[in-house]
Amino acid sequence: MKPTKKLTPTSHQQTEATAEVIKLGIDIHKTKYVVIRQIDNQAAQSPQSFSPDEFIVWVQRQRLLAKRVVSCYEAGCFGFVLHRKLAEVGVDNFVVRPRNWDEYGSSVKTDARDARELCGHLNRYLAGNERALCVCKSKGSNVEYRINDCPARLTRPSWYHATQTAH
Repeated sequence: MKPTKKLTPTSHQQTEATAEVIKLGIDIHKTKYVVIRQIDNQAAQSPQSFSPDEFIVWVQRQRLLAKRVVSCYEAGCFGFVLHRKLAEVGVDNFVVRPRNWDEYGSSVKTDARDARELCGHLNRYLAGNERALCVCKSKGSNVEYRINDCPARLTRPSWYHATQTAH
């Protein structure tokens, strides 16, 4: 019988981590970020609100609590600045295509609901449902959508469909 090789942690973070993965759904705005956190497969927690600077400090603490931290937020006017900051602190982040999370047409827009939906879709995406999120990628200064992750109707600008007429 071959002796098993003992795996040793490569960092202090891995020795102290109590969770496998922490998932964060982030609704970002200029002065505040609303975040929903899900630890492993537990229920998503209540929303928390942070200033942009407070958020980065909080995320660094999350890195100590789990072996992996994964987050996502919607692409928008803030570009990939937050994405790069999260990557610097060791967070796996996805910038996703913006969408209307109001599936039942209640016309109520809340940051907490958006963050909760992002976190829930991130959870499904990480579980293997590649259609749960439409992930963007940065190429130079432009944003591209990964075609495999988006239905065809989502990959064209919104004005495209309005200009098409039946012949």
